[in-house]
Amino acid sequence: MTTAKASRRLLTWAAVLLLTAAIGFAAVEVTRISFEHSYKNVLDTEAKRRAIEIMGVTMNGNVMGSVAAMGLVSQKIKSVGRGQKTLDSEVIEVFEAIGKAYDANGVYVVNSGGIVKSCWFTMGKTLTGVDVKFRPYFQIAMQGKQNVYAAIGTTTGQRSLYFAAPLYDKVSGSSPVIGATVARLNLDRVDSILKAWPGPSLLLSPQQITFASNHENWIEQMATGATPEQLKSIRALKQFGNTYDNGTPKTLPFDLSSEIVSVDNHRYAVARAAVQWNDPHGDWTLVLLGDLDELMPSSLRTVIFTASSALILALSAIFMAWRERLQRANTARDQAEAELKTYTLKLESDSMIKSYLAEVAADLHQAGSTVEFARIFMHHVTSRIEADYGAFYLWEEKSNHLIPIGGHGALPDELQQIKMGQGLVGQCAKGRTPINLSDDSNTDIRIVWGNGKIAPKSIVILPVVSVDHLLGVIVFAALQSIDSEKRALLDAMMPMVAINLEILERNLNTQTQAEILARQQAQLLDTETWYRGIIESAPDGMLVADENGVIILTNPRVDEMFGYRSGFLIGQKLEILVPDDVRNHHPKLREGFMHTGTTRDMGVLDKELRGVRQDGSEFPVEVGLSRLPALGGHGMCVCASVRDMSQRRKNQV
Repeated sequence: MTTAKASRRLLTWAAVLLLTAAIGFAAVEVTRISFEHSYKNVLDTEAKRRAIEIMGVTMNGNVMGSVAAMGLVSQKIKSVGRGQKTLDSEVIEVFEAIGKAYDANGVYVVNSGGIVKSCWFTMGKTLTGVDVKFRPYFQIAMQGKQNVYAAIGTTTGQRSLYFAAPLYDKVSGSSPVIGATVARLNLDRVDSILKAWPGPSLLLSPQQITFASNHENWIEQMATGATPEQLKSIRALKQFGNTYDNGTPKTLPFDLSSEIVSVDNHRYAVARAAVQWNDPHGDWTLVLLGDLDELMPSSLRTVIFTASSALILALSAIFMAWRERLQRANTARDQAEAELKTYTLKLESDSMIKSYLAEVAADLHQAGSTVEFARIFMHHVTSRIEADYGAFYLWEEKSNHLIPIGGHGALPDELQQIKMGQGLVGQCAKGRTPINLSDDSNTDIRIVWGNGKIAPKSIVILPVVSVDHLLGVIVFAALQSIDSEKRALLDAMMPMVAINLEILERNLNTQTQAEILARQQAQLLDTETWYRGIIESAPDGMLVADENGVIILTNPRVDEMFGYRSGFLIGQKLEILVPDDVRNHHPKLREGFMHTGTTRDMGVLDKELRGVRQDGSEFPVEVGLSRLPALGGHGMCVCASVRDMSQRRKNQV
């Protein structure tokens, strides 16, 4: 009996031990599955957030905004796209400003035929004249769509992003598309987002090619094996340079079609999110791998197994540990979702700001003077930021003063010229840094309110600077606080205002120079007309010759004296009017003619100068010379008065 009891007890303990072990293993497995399920939700959310972040620096970023604004607003760029202008320094300067602002290695405009018409390029030979009509980014832009096109250069072998937007015929998105504006950047913005993820991350093309990854040895490998037809299509596309021209491409060491993969003896959960770049072959895919082994290290497995085996206390410990882990996972997921919502709202706000900036830029581009520019700017901004006072000062380098050209909420006589360094406005111009003030009654700024003036509660003074070149200073003041959101809007506007103001000043300067040249040409024409009138009405014979001795003007008396019909002598050499012996014996005749005086002053001439008529007869003449200003683009000219001395010689005899 004792032996039987002992046997049953042994069997019972064995069953208990087996049940305890089973419960322990079951608890470990259930916990692992629960952790992995919660983590997969968090990982999916993180993949979507980072995909939106990639969109934020590409399709919805400042680079695309600038490229789209060029294609919508700039008349210079539209003229280049139509072929009305060749390379224009102002267009190149706009390209260079955008390129340097966003670290681009190329900015260019393509006409409707796919030919690059103007280009700013930092890598090797310029793209001007290159045919890119086969490039999908150009084809999509011609359809009126913005797009980001990722490709590997066939010559450089470097991965690049092409930001392309339609070039519209007019300042309207509904006008015909006449070409495309393009900026080419390296992949730093995308790579930085991938490298920020602690685990493996990849960016796959629609053809399932690894275009970017924080594991460099995975780049250019395919997610799945490619058929010969697929390889032929990829090679024909030329999107990935010469990478797949020879041999069979490598594939990734794991199957991304699974939800869980094994990499270097680690289990990873797979999360995917679409990246929409308007690629004609489909969406790109961001892939994040999350390390599942870190969720359940061996020490935790031991604790769960041991605790779960200790009946009620162990079961309670297992339950609490599982609950705590689950709460952490849920908290992380809620936090990720909250961050995603905040980030989405920020992107929407940024998109609204960019749209507003494009609207303001389009209106500013229509300004025909700096005063009108200031008026348009103040009209837009003061209502947007709820400012009660505004002043726009233009920097005049010659006078070393800031000149007021527009205001809002201030009496005109209160806006005076300001020296560099004088007051807050002068200090802002000197330091070229913004100044923010709150509840400062010591300033001279007062807001006109009814019949009185009130000190502002908030003041913002901003320099207008383009590549370290001061263009002006803008002042805003309000009876209420100008919050951070409004300040961010002002900060975003300043580069756009600087670019448009600089373009306007250059256009005005070009127009002024053209007007001066026109006035000078009109004065020269008036002078020439006056001289022609004097010469043609003179009683003596008169002619005008240029510095090469070519006759450019005669009066009727000279034509009659030498026996030529009117206008015949125009374009003839002076030598036609003197006999051959005089011409041959006096090679310096023309040189003497170009000196002012009379024939008696020309030591190189005979005592008696003779002229020869068209019929060959000779007669004595006396010539008086005087210099004239340039006529009709002929350079220095000489006027000669010619008198027939035949009668005087007869009288002397």
